[in-house]
Amino acid sequence: NSALKFPSPVASHDSGRLRLTSPSKGSGSNIAFQQPAAQDVASHLFGDIAHSYIGLDDQSARITGKNDIGGGIDLRERFNIRLKIDGAEAVTVNCAGSDPANTRPSEIVTAINTAFRMNAAGHDGHHIILASPTTGPTSQITLQTPSRHDATEDIFGIRPRTFSGGSAENARLSSLPWPEAGHDFYAR
Repeated sequence: NSALKFPSPVASHDSGRLRLTSPSKGSGSNIAFQQPAAQDVASHLFGDIAHSYIGLDDQSARITGKNDIGGGIDLRERFNIRLKIDGAEAVTVNCAGSDPANTRPSEIVTAINTAFRMNAAGHDGHHIILASPTTGPTSQITLQTPSRHDATEDIFGIRPRTFSGGSAENARLSSLPWPEAGHDFYAR
């Protein structure tokens, strides 16, 4: 901390580990290791490390279905899902396609996006992906249970639940456990 002269500490220790935390948050936050001219102790402190670590920007709530529905899905009997996005009113969406016995991922995506009047749904050819249009801890998607014909588990492979986004994060790195006897850096 003395060498870096940042207003807030970059290096700290906790439970026998040295921790480095960038003073900034988000994708502009980083920790980079440069090769010293001699006596490099980075691997002794941190183990096998990358040369740089980058923080994360605020994240949006996101759900990727577990069921592979790329070949079509039968939504004749169970066709409804109920979604709530970012605190808006929950909406029940009939996801059955033009041929309900062989509903395609693109038809499910169109049904969801039309019901919400936004691009909250997409697919990768096999799985339905939902993403909140907002980021950070207030970003939220809730899969609720519709009153009838629940297709949530058929389409997503999961039972109804809530998914939240996350705050921006600092780049950070923790060392290997610090031996009780300490390190002899003069031998390096």
